[in-house]
Order: sequence, then C-alpha cells, then structure tokens
Amino acid sequence: MLLNSESFYTDGPPPQEVVDKRWLWKVYSAMLAMVFAVRIAGGDVAGAVLSGLMLCFVMVMLRDGMVHMSQYLVAYGILCILNLVLDIVPLVSALGGRVTRKVEPVMTRNEHGVQQMTYMLIKRTTPFFCSEGVIYNMQSLAMLLSPVTMLLGVVLAFLAHLAFSRQAAQEGVTVHSRPGQVQEALAAVRRMDGGEATLRSMQGAMQGVAQSAPLAGGNHGRRPADPTGRESYERFTGRSYKL
Repeated sequence: MLLNSESFYTDGPPPQEVVDKRWLWKVYSAMLAMVFAVRIAGGDVAGAVLSGLMLCFVMVMLRDGMVHMSQYLVAYGILCILNLVLDIVPLVSALGGRVTRKVEPVMTRNEHGVQQMTYMLIKRTTPFFCSEGVIYNMQSLAMLLSPVTMLLGVVLAFLAHLAFSRQAAQEGVTVHSRPGQVQEALAAVRRMDGGEATLRSMQGAMQGVAQSAPLAGGNHGRRPADPTGRESYERFTGRSYKL
C-alpha cells in the first residue's frame, strides 16, 4: 500500500487513528531535529541539509491539523526508505569499529632524471565511541540515530497511509479526484454568461444519446414485420381547422 502508484486526495480532518498518533509524529520531528543538530556538530553538512529537508517536509504534513497529509505520505515514505538504506549500510560496516585510512608520502628519489615518490597507506581501526574527540563521537552518534529515525518515519507513513486508504474506501472517494469537484465545475458554468442555457443543451444532448443508444446497431435487429415509412404514422381523427 505504501508504494501504491495510485494516490488519493481527501478534504477534511484526517482519520481518528492518525490523530491519535500525532504525538508520535511530534516525537519523530524532535528526533529529526536532533539528528540535524548532531550532524552539524559533527561537521556533516550534506547530511544535516538532508535531515533539515526531511524535517521541513514533516512540518508541512502536520500543519493545519494534518488535513493535507494524505497528499505527501507516499512520497515521504519512499524518501524515508531511501534514507534508511543509505544510512544502514555504513552503520553495519562501522559497528565492529570505524576504519580510517590515511596516505602519507614516504620518500622521493631521482634516478636518471625520473622522480619517483613512494606513499604509505595507513589503516587505523578505532571503536565506535572512543576518546577521539567531540567531532568523532558526534559523527558516530549521527550514524546511530539517523537510521532509527528513518525507520520510525517509514512505520508512521505506512500506518497513516493505511488509515487514509480505509477512510477513502468508506467515504467512496474517487481516486485522483476531489469530492465536490464536479459540483464546483457546474457552479462555475452557471456563473458564466448563458451558463444555464449551456447546461440545458448539454443535458438534452446527453438524453438524446441515451435514447439513441439501443438503436446503435442500425437495421440489424429490426424485424421484417416492423412498420416502416407511412405505415408507422397514425391517421388524425380530430377536428380540423382552416388556417
């Protein structure tokens, strides 16, 4: 359901089960703000920008009593899944210890006019949290908090999408259309010059199409005994008048 390509839009308050989980959305927003601050402290500017954008996305969904949340749930759920995958891979590889690599030049020599430089690759493994400094530990904390936060976002978006889907099925909301859209269009036509005449002509045309639909097959279904031509007219028996 979360990755369903068919979206729907509903007006009015969200389902009660979504309202009951509003406090969880606030907790999730606080966790996003925490990840944003920790990444800033750890010097991860790109990650902080991404967390800030996700936080702004949540604030847009929660505004006005969450009446517009259904329009963004699918897209937000997909973004949370992508962030979760991108965050979980480096976390799993760093749980046994964070590996840092450093390249340093060792010596330089010239032979027959050719300069040769030798480099040494230094590989160092340190615990996930250690006494390497504040920036190092902030980076480790961000690596731990971000996937947990994104997982909570996926769960909340999935549950909210299911709730809106059930509400749409119960209220008979048409996919890809807003309730009252047809009535709004008819009201706009009536406000135009000659709008009532236009609507009457449209209704007449629709009735004509409905009446002629059974005869769409032409003469194929006509019985030989059916009256045609003059035989189909009845003789007038009333009083005549001279014009």
